[in-house]
Amino acid sequence: MRSIIHPPHAATQMLPAITAIRLGRASTASTQSLALVH
Repeated sequence: MRSIIHPPHAATQMLPAITAIRLGRASTASTQSLALVH
């Protein structure tokens, strides 16, 4: 059972990293747009 649970657990650990990267790209894009506006 544990061997079956581990792969999805690793996937759930990857999701926050992916979302963080997406948020980071979004924040950098927003800061670039703000810099262009200013």
